[in-house]
Amino acid sequence: MKNFLSFIWRSPVFWGVLLLKLVFPWFFGSHYIRDLFLPFISYFIDSGFANPWEHFAQQGRFDAFPYSALMLALLSIPQAVANYFFADLVHVSEAFRLFLIRIPMLVADFTIFAVLCNWFETKRQQVVWLYWCSPILFFISYVHGQLDSIPTAFLFLSLFFLFQKKTFQSGVVLGLGLATKLHLLLAIPFLLIYQFRNPIKERSRIFKAAAFLGGMLIAASPFIVPFLFSDGYRQIVFGTQETRRFFEFTLSVSDGLKLYIAPAGAVFLLLRFTSTPKINRDLAVLFLALLYITLVLLVPPAPGWYFWSIPLVCYFYIRQESITSFSYWLVNALYLGYYVFFPAISVQGVLRESLATRVVFLGKANLESLAFTVLQSAVALIVFWVYRIGVQSNREYRTRNSPLLIGIGGDSGTGKHTLS
Repeated sequence: MKNFLSFIWRSPVFWGVLLLKLVFPWFFGSHYIRDLFLPFISYFIDSGFANPWEHFAQQGRFDAFPYSALMLALLSIPQAVANYFFADLVHVSEAFRLFLIRIPMLVADFTIFAVLCNWFETKRQQVVWLYWCSPILFFISYVHGQLDSIPTAFLFLSLFFLFQKKTFQSGVVLGLGLATKLHLLLAIPFLLIYQFRNPIKERSRIFKAAAFLGGMLIAASPFIVPFLFSDGYRQIVFGTQETRRFFEFTLSVSDGLKLYIAPAGAVFLLLRFTSTPKINRDLAVLFLALLYITLVLLVPPAPGWYFWSIPLVCYFYIRQESITSFSYWLVNALYLGYYVFFPAISVQGVLRESLATRVVFLGKANLESLAFTVLQSAVALIVFWVYRIGVQSNREYRTRNSPLLIGIGGDSGTGKHTLS
C-alpha cells in the first residue's frame, strides 16, 4: 500500500487526469443524469427517504432510475451530506449536484485503478495510461454521466478477493455489486467455475462455492428483497429497456421459434470456459472481458455498457507484450468520434448540430450507421486479439497437447543428478 501511494504521489499524469475528473462534472451531463437521475435522488432526499420508484412509476416515468437500492444510497449520500451543510447551494446549483453525483463514480474509478495497480506492481505506469487515462471511461463517467463504474468496481473487488482465496468476501462484494446493477449476474457462473478449478483443498470445492453464494445472497438481499413487493420498483428496475435489449437480436429458426443471439454468445463463452482443462487468473479475467465486450457487439449497446469490458480489456493489454495497444486506442478514438459527433446522447444539447450531420454527400442516418459500423468492427478486433492471444495461446495450461522440457542447472556437485 505504501509503495502504491508513493507511486501515485510521484505521477503527474495521474494528478493531471484527476484534476480533469474533478472539473468536468460541473459542466457536463447528459439527459439521463440531468432529467432522470438527479430528480430521482432529490425526491428521495427531500421526501424523507420515501420509496421513489413508486412515486415515479405513478407518474409514468418508468425510465427514471433502473437501479436498485444500494446504487440509490451510494449516489444520495454526497447530496444528503451537502444538503445538511449547503442546502441553498444544492437546491439552486445544478452544477453542484452534477459534481456530487460523480463522487461515488470517482471513488469506484479509483478502486478499479488501485486493484489493477495491485495486480501489476511492476507495470503501474501502463495502468495509468491504459486505464486511468482512458477516453472512453472518462467520457462515460465525467461527461455523459452513466453509473457503470460503480458495479464494475464491485466486480473488480470481488475478483481481488477471489484470487486471494477469500471466497466469502468475494461473494459479499459481488452481492453488493448486484444490488447496484444486475448485469453482474452474468459473471456468477464464471466465478463459480474458477473456484471449482482452483480449490485450496479438494474437499473444499462445495464448501467454498456455498460460502461464495451465501455471502452474495446475504449482501444483496437487504437491498433487493424488501422492494420486490413494490409495483413501481419492479416496473422500473426489472422492466427496463436495457433488459429487453438483451433479447433484441434474434435469428428466426421457424414459425414462432427464435434463436436469441446475445444469450447464445454468453452460453458459448461459458461452455468454452468450462471445457478449459485448467483455469488461471488470466483466463478468468479474459473470459469475463470476452463476455461483456461480446454483449456490446451482439446487443444494441447503451454508451455506458462499454465500461463493463474496458477495464478488463485493459488487463489484457497490460498483461500481454506480444501486441501493441493500437487497437485499444483505436476503439477509444472511434467511440468518442461516434458518441460526440452524433446527437443520440449529446451533452447539454451543445453538440446537437454536429459537423457530421452537415455532410451533404451522405444522409445523417447513413453516416451515423457507418460510424457505428466502424466502431463495432474495431471492438470485434479487440475480441479477436483477446481470444487469439490471451485465451487460445495461454500455453501455461496447454502442456497436455505439447511437449514439455524441464532443465536443471547449477554448479558442479550441487546435486543436479540427485534432484532429477
